[in-house]
Amino acid sequence: MASTSKSYDVATLRQREFPLLDECVFMNAASLGPLPRRSLAAIDDFNDRRVDLRRFGDMDIPEAHARARAAAARLIGALPEEIALGPNTQVGLNLAAGFLQHSLRQAAGRPGLRRRIVVSEGEFPANVYPWLALEAEGALVQLVPTDALGRPREEALLEALEQDDVLAFALSAVQFASGFRADLARFGRITRERDILFVVDAIQALGALPLDVAEAGIDVLSSGGQKWLCGPWGSGFAWVRGGLIPRLEPLFPGWLSFSSSLDFTRLCEYGRELLPDARRYEMATVPAQDALGMAASIELMLELGTGAIWEHIREVQRPLLQWAASRDDVVMVSDVAESRRSGILCFRPPRVDDVFATLRRAGVLAVVREGAIRLSPHFYNTPEEMRRVVELLEAALAS
Repeated sequence: MASTSKSYDVATLRQREFPLLDECVFMNAASLGPLPRRSLAAIDDFNDRRVDLRRFGDMDIPEAHARARAAAARLIGALPEEIALGPNTQVGLNLAAGFLQHSLRQAAGRPGLRRRIVVSEGEFPANVYPWLALEAEGALVQLVPTDALGRPREEALLEALEQDDVLAFALSAVQFASGFRADLARFGRITRERDILFVVDAIQALGALPLDVAEAGIDVLSSGGQKWLCGPWGSGFAWVRGGLIPRLEPLFPGWLSFSSSLDFTRLCEYGRELLPDARRYEMATVPAQDALGMAASIELMLELGTGAIWEHIREVQRPLLQWAASRDDVVMVSDVAESRRSGILCFRPPRVDDVFATLRRAGVLAVVREGAIRLSPHFYNTPEEMRRVVELLEAALAS
């Protein structure tokens, strides 16, 4: 995992990769990320070669997939063999839910067997509905209440994990509506000790924060590529801990999940042996152009260094944090303690809707989530842009 904290020149980065960002103040990475020029070029080159099939080779698709798996693996400190490509976060989370089907069917009607799935309230729906769907298989989904600001209560979650019947625990690395950053390693230790499947939705963390899956003790991680990773829509990946792959079979295997399908000259043998790596979890032919775009975007971030990106984001956030701390009428929803801080800052000023409308009219692109303004600056933003946002906020509240 690239985590160097050596700084980079944001002006050069913007000129080279994001020239259109000078037309607005874009602080909405938690919803979508701008596509870097290099990623667009990779997508266009692939599509141009597909148009002129004389330039399109048999290995172009598998090489695109391999490049994406390698980039995703480097980002999280994993092996390419542990990466399954997919179109979004939701598919990876449903993959993880499918792993529990066999255990739940065994536990049906048998007291004492594990069937509890622990989830925090306040999670993005993508990390709730796959688990609720398992109630039809006999799962007991426990939604642990949040605090008054909608943030997970870690002590309550840890207490829930101490129950003897817990089968799985699902948590976002960073919460979408508060920016709360979980202590993944703390949860990883207890889930490993108690043999609980630990599933992490990482879409609001990867690209902004350094994350190492081994250090965090995660079993399954899923992320889309279209937000902080600045990849195309329809790109993403799931990571499954290598030691689990041999015993975790996909609920819905694709035809390319099987070893026999690697030989296109003998496809009708219908071999039953699943691939030995995470490709067994890829349900269909992954769009190669989207995989290439995501790979190029991740490679850009790896060049800059995830540590440097996080340091830059923290510096961009500083003017807003100082402003919010100076006002008694602004509620900071995000926990801004160093161990809890993420790329997302959520706050509630008086007259939220009016203040947000002022930002939008001035060309600041952000969103409102759960009654709070959400700013999510990234590695391409500048402290000057955030100071402009603060000026707008101050003027809006003074009017």
